[in-house]
Amino acid sequence: MGLLTRIGLAITCAAVYGTCAAFAQEYPLTRQDITPNTTYDFLLPSGQALADPEGIDEFLPMARELARQSTYETMKALRERGIELGVLPAEMTPAEALTSAPGFAQLPDGIRASILVTSAMGEGSIKALMDKYRFRKDVRFVFRGIPDTMSVPEFGFWLKQLIAPDSQEIDDLNITIDPELFELAGATLAPTLLLEDLNAPDPDRPLDLDVGVIVARSEGFPDPDWVYEQMKKGRPNNKGPNVVEISEEDLRSRAWREADEVAQRLTKDGDVIKRRYWDRTAREMTALGVTPVKADRERILHFMFQTNDPIKDHEGTILAHAGEVFRPNDVLPFDRRVFVFNPNSADELEFVEEALKEPRPDVSRTLLVLSEMPLTKPGQEPWDGIQHVINRFGIHVFLLNSQFQSAFQIEFTPTEIFPRKSLTSIDVISMEHALR
Repeated sequence: MGLLTRIGLAITCAAVYGTCAAFAQEYPLTRQDITPNTTYDFLLPSGQALADPEGIDEFLPMARELARQSTYETMKALRERGIELGVLPAEMTPAEALTSAPGFAQLPDGIRASILVTSAMGEGSIKALMDKYRFRKDVRFVFRGIPDTMSVPEFGFWLKQLIAPDSQEIDDLNITIDPELFELAGATLAPTLLLEDLNAPDPDRPLDLDVGVIVARSEGFPDPDWVYEQMKKGRPNNKGPNVVEISEEDLRSRAWREADEVAQRLTKDGDVIKRRYWDRTAREMTALGVTPVKADRERILHFMFQTNDPIKDHEGTILAHAGEVFRPNDVLPFDRRVFVFNPNSADELEFVEEALKEPRPDVSRTLLVLSEMPLTKPGQEPWDGIQHVINRFGIHVFLLNSQFQSAFQIEFTPTEIFPRKSLTSIDVISMEHALR
């Protein structure tokens, strides 16, 4: 469709520009043509006249109708031309699509029943109604939206478990979500049944709205064959007492509302961004579930690693070949001393302070890892609490995360991790210190 439009536009422009070029060559410019005028013998219209010209009230409705008709006719013509050229697949009318659909029909050709339903009817009623019209291609079930507690995939799973728990998919029912149909019918109660004549599509309907002319309507009587018989008797509108209010929000409204909620959370305010970061970090650290140790425990930590690519040192010497499984500690001996502790525990702070006074051999660097966000006074930022710990020990401080916790098997605080030389290698020791 786009290709056709561009080609037509190019041809039109070429024709127009060619004509203009011919006129320009035939029209000789005079001195008067290129002399700027300095005086004008007419008055410009007022601002009010420009903003609200005479006859605008009559013109606008006509303009809108012309735009609607021209758009409809243009889209129709382009679609037909695209099908002729093979750019677009052949498109069936709604009536033709209904005829070629699998299943059987009991209503006359081109007549379809749309039963507007809601989860507020209850699972039993919905299942019984849908079971009754299985394999009926001339009957479809339409929801306005999905329950507030569900996403679209969850809603689909709920329907499948309700209607076809033993099959791969619901292939014997036509179920759709179409809030536009509810709006078009002004439906607020369910079940509401609409009989549509697909042989007479309404030109006022949008091209992408799958609906024909509504010829009958029934609230509370979701029996398409009975409603059709009533329509033939001159009673196209029927109402019964067995209806409930539609509970699902219009899916379009929900989409706009949720998008607006997301937009509200997007901000460039630095203070808001920092606060959200620290709040999220605090929640993640709490979720790690690290608790105070109750008994001393010492373990040797064993690390295994398989590399995808060769590992080389700064001189290009291969330390590990691709696919090799090895202990990293054999290649690069562990030389760190790490304390994992709760900065909000006075006992653990004192323990780390005293332990740092006694250095361990074969350690080149000491690290402090906090298992919780340090508490701060009102008005202080979370960083102030971390800075307080840094100032107390004079050592860089890190926050515990799930990767470090998993790698070093951190379960309790305080935990001290350090190297210890054995007869053949340097082991990585994890020692949990019970303070009480």
